Amino acid sequence: MKNYRVALQATVCAMSLTLAACGGGGGGTVSTPPPTGGGGGGTPTPTPTPTPTPTPPPSSGNSDLLGTLQSENFTNTATRASLTVNGTNRTVSQQAITAQITYNANDSSYQLVTPTGTITFSASDIDNAQSNTGSIVYVKTNGDRTDSLTLTRPGTSGPITYQYVGSAFWQRTEVGTTSGAGSIDSIVYGVETPNADVPRTGSADYAIDLIGAITTGDNVSGLAGTGTASVDFASGNLVFIGSLTLAPFQNGASSFSGQASLSASANSFSGVFTLQDFGQFDGAIAGRLFGPGAEEIGAAWSAQNGDNSRVATGTIMGRRDETPPNSQFNPNGNILTNSQSFSIQERVLDFALNGSVGGQQPAGSFSAQNVTQSALLLRYDADRNEFVFSADDTTGVYSVQNQRFETLGPQDTASFDSGGLTYVQAGAWRLFSPDQNPDYRYSFFTYGFATPAGDVPTTGSAAYRLSFGGTAVDNDIANPVRISGDGVLRVDFGSMTLDLSGGLTFEERIFLSGVPQFTGSGSLSGTGAIGSSARDFSGTLAFDGLGNYTGTFDGLFYGPDAQEVGATWEASDGTDRAAGTFIGEEDDSILSSDQTLAGATEPLDMVGRRLRAGIYEGEASISFDPANGQFVFRTENFAAPNEQEVITLSDANIVAAESTASRTYYRTTGNTAVEGFIFTPGASNPVLELTYSSFAQLNLRESSAQGDRNESYYFVFGVETAAAALPKAGSASYSGIVFGDGENSATGYVGEIGGTSALTADFAAGSLVMTLDMSQADAANTFIGTAIFDGSIATNGFFGSTQQNDPFRGSMRGHFFGRDAAEYGAVFDVLRDDASGRSTFRGVSVGKKD
Repeated sequence: MKNYRVALQATVCAMSLTLAACGGGGGGTVSTPPPTGGGGGGTPTPTPTPTPTPTPPPSSGNSDLLGTLQSENFTNTATRASLTVNGTNRTVSQQAITAQITYNANDSSYQLVTPTGTITFSASDIDNAQSNTGSIVYVKTNGDRTDSLTLTRPGTSGPITYQYVGSAFWQRTEVGTTSGAGSIDSIVYGVETPNADVPRTGSADYAIDLIGAITTGDNVSGLAGTGTASVDFASGNLVFIGSLTLAPFQNGASSFSGQASLSASANSFSGVFTLQDFGQFDGAIAGRLFGPGAEEIGAAWSAQNGDNSRVATGTIMGRRDETPPNSQFNPNGNILTNSQSFSIQERVLDFALNGSVGGQQPAGSFSAQNVTQSALLLRYDADRNEFVFSADDTTGVYSVQNQRFETLGPQDTASFDSGGLTYVQAGAWRLFSPDQNPDYRYSFFTYGFATPAGDVPTTGSAAYRLSFGGTAVDNDIANPVRISGDGVLRVDFGSMTLDLSGGLTFEERIFLSGVPQFTGSGSLSGTGAIGSSARDFSGTLAFDGLGNYTGTFDGLFYGPDAQEVGATWEASDGTDRAAGTFIGEEDDSILSSDQTLAGATEPLDMVGRRLRAGIYEGEASISFDPANGQFVFRTENFAAPNEQEVITLSDANIVAAESTASRTYYRTTGNTAVEGFIFTPGASNPVLELTYSSFAQLNLRESSAQGDRNESYYFVFGVETAAAALPKAGSASYSGIVFGDGENSATGYVGEIGGTSALTADFAAGSLVMTLDMSQADAANTFIGTAIFDGSIATNGFFGSTQQNDPFRGSMRGHFFGRDAAEYGAVFDVLRDDASGRSTFRGVSVGKKD
């Protein structure tokens, strides 16, 4: 029995050794003398008190734990762990308990009442050898029973010493000839925050210390750790996370975490607690906030391992974390420089699946589909490069480096999308719980550094380039469908209105090779408004391609000047559901491409293509000043390749007698004379109403000492659709006209040509087909033929060539113009060889969306 005696009596010093290892003290102010308030540097010789003084009526006069304490029955939370050894049998237990801890100022004694019993520790019981700068230890021995009380000392800084909260550990060991038993009651107590003063909005982080004890076989060892507690006061969600710095099997995986709920009306919280030390320990945690304004936090916890062979108990104490908050995400390295918590809302897509995600179950296997909004407390730990997710009574610790949850199941995953942004990121976490119905929980959220309400613009407009993400569960498809895409959010700050557009792509989550996979694309649109806080917004949306989905979105502006946006969304089609996120940054080019050429009131810079004598020469830039109706065409000078060709036309050059409702005719004189027309944009054009684009046919005659130069140009130009606003999914059809000139060997015709055009764009595939039905501009509009081009869409326009079996051979090049690619324009050059000889045609094709 000697070994049992040594092991169990080790519980007497387990807590004092733990506190010493924590490095208690740290420069805090402590009470003097030590027994009064349980603190102090040195310990005076105790005066024996053979007869305990009766406990006086509790007072409520202590404003903190510093200095000389008044008598008080302290508010507390407590847990208990015990170890009993009888021969070869060993029994352990742990549970939350009800306790009393009362300080008597008359004799500087502490009385404790717990399931262990009732005991009073007086100044004469102080053990100087075991006391240290972080704790004071009392010891009472009576035969084979030893009782000890370890109290943390108060202080204003440093580890384990706190101004408003303290920890007390009552340890009892009893060793007989054939058996032994030991227990530790862990109590956290102090000056609690009044219920009415507990914050109910905002959030707070606390730097915390963990102190405790744990059993291993017949031995009891100390536990110590550091970490963070994060509280979302609005939702009551509370998360603990930290690392063990002292444990029997201490290594890089030794850690602790917890999740609790703060009462909506009282100062108390409770929840679950997990500890890792050569295996996982699961248990409970409960506690309170302490001090004015909830300056400090305290909790008691207990846990046991999976086979109930080991138990642990202890406390957590902490003070508000003064670490400066981050102001943005890092472009490289750790996501954030400092640890930080985010209290946010998530969209939760719940569903049941009669099968498995990525499996071969038939379509129609989803049930219980539902989307809700829930509070999420997201904590980033910069030291461990980990995220803690806490929502709906579920807490997960996600390793960014290992890209997996360390505390959840193997099928539980998370992902983050920075989108290359500075102030907002999107995220998702997906949980599988086979013992629940519904058994799948997919959550989507955005988080970051929201714009202060007073810093969101109240005038002007902005446009944001967006990226979409999400998941749909649709019973027309066997598995969840991954959603991605791009879009644009246009914001009018003056009217507080929003316009949302985009293209989505769909991909069924299939993990098996050889199994058919659903893929598709669709278009999204929506409208909304800025909310009353001025930094939030919401609205409605709809998209196709997967069904006729309709839904809502909610989001915030991010960055010091609303440079970025982030939102979550949800949509439904009958019983089918979808949810996700979009994030984006401001892109000035989008609003620039929303400007109109027709009715322009401000100067415009446009892009275009130039065709010269049947030879495509590249891009042209065109500017327009509505003040004097001046167009300036700039392009490469064919005669002097290192110089620009500049053609300037203004209202002063208009020849009214030769102009029509569809064409404005110009003529200039001098050494470089220009003559020709510009197709008139706007509603007054009876041929084709163009808003963002136009075309021109201009003839140039240049006289110089070296001789005359004559050129004939076609220009197609307009306000180009910004790359960010160019659709990335869906399709569109356009109708328009053809204008040009040519030589038709079949009829002998030489001159102007016209006709109609059509273009079909598949933005998801990045391809298009352009069809030109060309006719001679004679009295009979003699039909020439149809040229069909296959093309590819690029960020700076499109290009293509005639189809392989087409009777015409040639190429075309063009641009999309205006908001959401409302119009198109292209130059073309084709030829045809037949029995009559070679025919050549060139010109422009312009059109607008059907």
